[in-house]
Amino acid sequence: MTDIPENALVARQMYAEGASVEAIMAKTGLSKHKLYFWLDGGRREDGSRLLPQMPRRLVRARQIKPREQLILVTRMFRLFDKQIAVMESRENSTATEDEQDSRRMALITRALEQIGLMPTQDREMARRKKTKNDQSQAVEQPVPRDPEELRRSLARKLGAIIAEEEGEIPRDA
Repeated sequence: MTDIPENALVARQMYAEGASVEAIMAKTGLSKHKLYFWLDGGRREDGSRLLPQMPRRLVRARQIKPREQLILVTRMFRLFDKQIAVMESRENSTATEDEQDSRRMALITRALEQIGLMPTQDREMARRKKTKNDQSQAVEQPVPRDPEELRRSLARKLGAIIAEEEGEIPRDA
């Protein structure tokens, strides 16, 4: 049987107790790769596990602050400018270089769009949730069967909308 290092057992115990990966690495001297190797149970030469695999913790993405977002966007624009300068400085580029350049530019552009749109997407998601909640809370009114009643109902509702936009109070309210 293969011997299991003492620091691997200590690392597994610390991980089970909720210690951070950085703290475990500092105390045990294990690299991140070795730490996760032992958290996954280690392996024998035949591929079987030496220890039971430990469940991984969920890592939650943290909210990016506006200043950090600005720094990211600035860096991405610098990278974009550098790539353009490289492309312009080439005299005769090959098809492979052109393909690589176009892929790099697409990747940078996509990253810029995602970084730049994060607050917009957050606002859009909040607006959609609010609209969905408002719609679910709205009371469904039966549709009138009589065409004249439908016309009067529509006229009332349109009048209320117009009055609301103009800041007036509807007559029948």
